[in-house]
Amino acid sequence: MKELFIRSISGLVYVMVIIASCLTGMYGQFLLVFLLTLTAMAEWMQLRKNEPVKLSVGLSTVIILLLIYSYHSFFKESDIKFSLFSTFIFLFIIILYISQSFSTKRGNNLARLFHVTFALIYIGIPMFLITLIPFYKAERINWILLSVFILIWAGDTFAYLSGRFLGKHKFFERISPNKTWEGFIGGIIFTLLTAWIMSNYFDYLSLVEWLGLAGIVSIFSTLGDLFESAVKRYFQVKDSGRFIPGHGGILDRIDSLLFALPAAYFYLRILENFNL
Repeated sequence: MKELFIRSISGLVYVMVIIASCLTGMYGQFLLVFLLTLTAMAEWMQLRKNEPVKLSVGLSTVIILLLIYSYHSFFKESDIKFSLFSTFIFLFIIILYISQSFSTKRGNNLARLFHVTFALIYIGIPMFLITLIPFYKAERINWILLSVFILIWAGDTFAYLSGRFLGKHKFFERISPNKTWEGFIGGIIFTLLTAWIMSNYFDYLSLVEWLGLAGIVSIFSTLGDLFESAVKRYFQVKDSGRFIPGHGGILDRIDSLLFALPAAYFYLRILENFNL
C-alpha cells in the first residue's frame, strides 16, 4: 500500500511538472529540456558501469541547450554572436570526445565514443524538438506539445490495463515479456479515442489530423518502449535509474517520448508544408 502511494504521488508530481512546463512557453519548455536531458544523459552514461559520467553528462547537456538557444535566437542576433556560439558548441563537442577517448578508466574507447555519440542522437534530438513542436503554421501553440504527452500517457496507461486484464498473446516476448498484442491494440484504440475527445476542444487540427497524430504517436511510442527494453536487457539492468520513486529512472518514463516526439514533429511539418 505504501509503495502504491509513493508511486502515485511521484507520478502525479511528474505529470504536473510536464503540464506546467509545456504551458508556460519557451522558458518552461527550456527548463523541461534541461531537467530531462540532464537526468536522462546521466542514466544513459551510467548504463556502462564504472564509467566516469559527470564531465560527459555536463558537456552533453550544455551542447544540447546551446543548440536550442542558437536555433531560436541566432537569426535575430549578429553574425559575431552566432559565430561565438558555434565555436562554443564545436569546442564542447571536441572536449567531450577527447574526454571519452583518453579516459583513465579501463574499457573500450571506441565503445565509449559510440555510447556518448548515440546519446546525443537518441536523447538530444527529441529534447531539441520539444522547443520546436509548439510552432505550427506561424503560431506558437503550447497545447500541441502537451497533446503529444497526453496521447503518449493515454496509450501507455491503457496498453498496460488492456494487457493486464485481457492479454494472452505475447508481443515481442524476447525483448519485453510482459507486452501483449491485446495491450498493444488496446493502447492504440484508447489513444485514438483520446485524440477524438481532444478534437472536440482544440481546433488547430481537424479530426482526421488528430487521429493521424494519435496513430503516429501510438506506434512510435511502442517502438520507443521496446527499444529501451532491448537496451536494458543488453546492459542487464531492470530500471535505467531511481530518479522517480516507484517508477524507476527518467529514461523509463520518457522511452516512448524519445521515439514519438520526432515522429510527431515530422508529421506536423508535413501537415503544415503541404496544407493537408
